Amino acid sequence: ITEIIKTIILLIILGIIIYILSQKMIQKPLEEITRIAEEISGGNLYQEEFEITTTDEIGKLLIIFNKMITNLKNLAQISEKIAAGDLTVSVELQSDKDILALSFQKMVTNLAELAKTAEKISDGDLSVSVNVRSEKDVLANSFKKMVTNLAELAKIAEKISDGDLSVAVSVQSEKDVLATSFQKMVNSLKGLGE
Repeated sequence: ITEIIKTIILLIILGIIIYILSQKMIQKPLEEITRIAEEISGGNLYQEEFEITTTDEIGKLLIIFNKMITNLKNLAQISEKIAAGDLTVSVELQSDKDILALSFQKMVTNLAELAKTAEKISDGDLSVSVNVRSEKDVLANSFKKMVTNLAELAKIAEKISDGDLSVAVSVQSEKDVLATSFQKMVNSLKGLGE
């Protein structure tokens, strides 16, 4: 009977040791992963990486989580640069299924293309073509409309300079200062000719 009692006591001690070790090796890291995952889900991407002290499944999970944290931090930094107008950023794909980074690459490419178009327009080049990606592409649609309106006003200015005062100026809105000024100029020139 004393052997049975010794065995039971030994099993109880062993159970307590296993419980304590599982708390330290499994539960604590999982609680920390859960806490950080909650922070990330709330938009706080700037998390410290985990210290990895084991090579078991928990260690592997921490390695993968660290990689995810690093990738999210990188994308957050890139988005801050884009928001500041820096279109020279480079977005690295983590895999061929990295939809978020691929979308960032497309966004940077599209914005850089529109910036080049704006630069050409500011240099007076109205022969640019604007690549509208969809009907919901508000920025490109606005650029296209602006180029069309400026090109139309340029043609009107050319006709006026040739003496043709029969031109019709299309005023786009009550805030269309340029077209309104052209219309006033045509009317004034017509009044001089009478």
